[in-house]
Amino acid sequence: QSKTPIQPLEIGGTKYSVLACSGVIAPEFYRDLVNKNANVLVNSASLSTMGMGREFFGQAFQMARFQAVANSRTMIQSARGKQSFVMNSNGVITAQNPTENTGYFVAEIKPENRKTVYSILGEWMVAVSALALVVLLLNKYKKKL
Repeated sequence: QSKTPIQPLEIGGTKYSVLACSGVIAPEFYRDLVNKNANVLVNSASLSTMGMGREFFGQAFQMARFQAVANSRTMIQSARGKQSFVMNSNGVITAQNPTENTGYFVAEIKPENRKTVYSILGEWMVAVSALALVVLLLNKYKKKL
């Protein structure tokens, strides 16, 4: 493990959170970088060499969408073996490589600064929300008796 903590990479005033390959399926890494003021999420992956089926790309895509929406950040996916894309903070693809072949495309990105409840509180907020819902439902059920 590195003695240097992971930090956003700043280029031209924009801070990028750059993770490779399986970083897209590690929510805490991107959340940590967003809390260090990263404006854009970036993932590079060689999806063709993972030895996985087509389903893996679909799962990686859904995790990229989760990262973009949960952290309210533009997500850039640079992939070999599947299409590269730029996704906005609403989870909508705004640009995409037209083929799965290695190549490049030009896209405009929108750096974001707003933090979400998820980016501030993290995974445990799901458990707290579920507990609050159970308490509300039990309270409602109790009043009916």
